[in-house]
Amino acid sequence: MEKLKAVSWQLELGASCIDPSSVEFRVWAPKAQSVAVKIMGSTGIPTPLSQESFGYWKGTVQDLSPGTRYQYVLNHNMERPDPASRSQPDGVHGPSEIINPLAFSWTDTAWRGLPL
Repeated sequence: MEKLKAVSWQLELGASCIDPSSVEFRVWAPKAQSVAVKIMGSTGIPTPLSQESFGYWKGTVQDLSPGTRYQYVLNHNMERPDPASRSQPDGVHGPSEIINPLAFSWTDTAWRGLPL
């Protein structure tokens, strides 16, 4: 029997926890002149993301944890939720929420599926 490979939980886009206190943000915004990530509840200024090729923007923010809410700021004034967000607790127009799928506590280890 062929051995299955582990699946990565890190997405190409969106917010990805890269260690216990750092989150990498990546978004596709090809028409934006600037993109930053605004951490909700923070008094600091939004963190600018670096422009990559083909309209992608990327950056890492330290001292964040799952449950933190954020929005992207396009062109210094247009706040938008993450289109690749894993959680939108206040609906599709509200801030996005950082989720770490590796921290999920599974409770269904005894489930064996349905008979075929």
